[in-house]
Amino acid sequence: MDDALRALARAAEGRPDDAAAGWALAQALARAGDRRGERRAIARLARAGDLAAREAHARLAPWPSRSGEGLTFGARLGPAGPLRVERRAPVDLAPPVLAGATQDVVLVASPEGLVAHDARDLAPRWRAPLSGPAWYHVGVVAGDVLVLDGQDLVLLDGAAGAPVARAALGGTVAAVSLHVDLAAVELASSDEERTLALVDVGARFGRVLWSRPVGHLSSFDAAGPWLVVASYRAPGELEVLRLETGDRVWASGAPAGAGARHWSLLCADAHGLVVHGAGGDEEDRTAFVCELEPTGHPRWRVEGLDVEAFGQSFAMDGDVFLAAVRRREGRDLICVERRTGQRRWSTPVGAAGEALVVAAGRCHALGLEEMERTLRRPGGPRWGGGPDDPREAAARTLYGDREPVYDVRRRLVLTTVGLEDGRAEGTLADDHTLAEIRVDALALPDAVVALAGQGLLRLEA
Repeated sequence: MDDALRALARAAEGRPDDAAAGWALAQALARAGDRRGERRAIARLARAGDLAAREAHARLAPWPSRSGEGLTFGARLGPAGPLRVERRAPVDLAPPVLAGATQDVVLVASPEGLVAHDARDLAPRWRAPLSGPAWYHVGVVAGDVLVLDGQDLVLLDGAAGAPVARAALGGTVAAVSLHVDLAAVELASSDEERTLALVDVGARFGRVLWSRPVGHLSSFDAAGPWLVVASYRAPGELEVLRLETGDRVWASGAPAGAGARHWSLLCADAHGLVVHGAGGDEEDRTAFVCELEPTGHPRWRVEGLDVEAFGQSFAMDGDVFLAAVRRREGRDLICVERRTGQRRWSTPVGAAGEALVVAAGRCHALGLEEMERTLRRPGGPRWGGGPDDPREAAARTLYGDREPVYDVRRRLVLTTVGLEDGRAEGTLADDHTLAEIRVDALALPDAVVALAGQGLLRLEA
């Protein structure tokens, strides 16, 4: 890096809210042919709130996170209409999860490793090993790929998979939550001693910005400008920190909803946090969704929204929140106004809604529909007695409950719904049957990619 670039870099780092300084650095890096440096400069601008940078960053890392900004700007991209299956490719990992995407590749991970498939023809492009219990913590940073390797964070080149940078953090990395080019990291030195740290994984890769001792965490999510933390020691409570400084904003169990026993963050941006809660006591398991203001005060609460909080059955697009809610038969796709908590519309989507992808003013709801169920092994008592028969109790102790076992065949289904009016614009039922029970999906700038069982599908308008 020459003296002129160093001066621009110092100016951009010293004034992170100065968009002009940030863009001057990005453009200078582009002229010098440093594409990685250019992408990192754009990522830093996106995190600081520059609108043009956020849209550009959504193309570099189109995988939506729990960050409302990422969801909103990513939602402007993608195919603008009902979808069809354009390409399909097998996946040779088990069990696979869709771990993210760059402009060039779609990432599929499993305990067996990480495979990058070409984003257009879905052919495998490169492979990398994954290790440790947190193998599934894979992220995309300005077009490159962040993975865990025991005590290290490792950055891989997004196009080729070669290591670009490595950072040792002084402890086993138990979990990571990524926001643009910052990684919140839980470090474990023992079962009881844990440290929560914020690490720069962009231009200053591996630099620890702050750290603090914590107990064993049940979850933590970097979303928008916040870091939302829950501890095993205080179930039903949450703590909200400012992501970039680690300063506490508020900590309480009450804002998550009166007496909620269980809660989880769905998504958040600078304007608020949307959380899912369940039941005030063992008798009351009513599920609800509420949005909290940055101060922690509830803005609205909607009862009866039983959302699969750790999946993809929810999304945020600017001023609306979307959720696929389980009903007795199938799911309803519900759109809630974030300002008031009023429902804008509700549309039945059947078996779809297990994964939601918002793109180009539409919500694509995907799911797996049961086609055939064959009994493999019948259930029933082992000894012919009732549940209080001591021989039956002994058999359960030795062999477990003898429940009937079925072989089930499913197919991928998809419903496309317009965000403005909730009108279903098109449906898709894929002819290929599957034995799997889940589907993952993400939006690319020109397509939606879905992982259903051992098959990767590219869907286009």
